[in-house]
Order: sequence, then structure tokens, then C-alpha cells
Amino acid sequence: MRLDALVMMIKYILDTGTVGNYFRGIDPVYSRIKGLNQDEVAICAITIAEFYKGFYRSPEGKRKKPSRDELDMMKVALHSFPFLAFGRLEAHEYGRLKAKFAPDNCGTDADLMITAFAHIHGAKIITTDTGFKHFTNDDLLEILPV
Repeated sequence: MRLDALVMMIKYILDTGTVGNYFRGIDPVYSRIKGLNQDEVAICAITIAEFYKGFYRSPEGKRKKPSRDELDMMKVALHSFPFLAFGRLEAHEYGRLKAKFAPDNCGTDADLMITAFAHIHGAKIITTDTGFKHFTNDDLLEILPV
């Protein structure tokens, strides 16, 4: 499949919290994602990076070794949805967004990078995090309650 064909097919990008809730079977996230055409749903490199950060660091901020369950979940996640790499277009859009929103000091760099993917691909971010409202319009955002 050509890259431009993949770009055209992606309609939804899942943020990190959404992916975690999906694989834990937590509704309404699980039902919403399950009800979508799985070929139109993607995860991006930033989500994978955030997962690995969480796997290697405890909530108290101490380093830890990931559990077998965490690593197995990552393998499943990587093969369950199309994967979007962080490339030149996303880097450009991230830089534009960072410059636009930096004075407001809102949100995280990871959220800005995921938003860059949504803008580049014209895809909707499915999230449980209201922080994305700072970066994009309602056409590219679907916030699910958990």
C-alpha cells in the first residue's frame, strides 16, 4: 500500500489514554473504538513513546522494569492499528503549533505532537483528555468520558 493511500484512509487517531482504556476494556472507549472501521483508526509514534515512558517509570517517578503484561499489551497495540511515524510534515506542524500555543503554556508537547498528526492527516483525535481542546477545533476532536 502506498503511503498516500494510508494517509487518505486514516479518520481517527487514538491518544495514549484512549489506547490504554481500549485494551483494558473500559467503556465507553472500548465500545466506541470497537464500533469503528479498524482500517480507519491509527496510533502514532508519540502514543507508543508515552506508553514506554509509563512502563519504565512508576507513578512516583521512580524507574521500574516493565511487566510482561505491559510489554505484551504494547505488542498487541503495535499490531492492532496502523502506525503513523513522526515525519517531516508532523514535525513542521508540531513546530507551528508549539509557536502558536507556547505563550499560553497549555498542554504537553506529546499532546501537541498528537494534534500535529490529526492536522496533517485530517483525522479526528479520540481522547479522554480535555486538554486537547486548547489545540484544535471540535471537527478534529472527540472527547469520551471515562
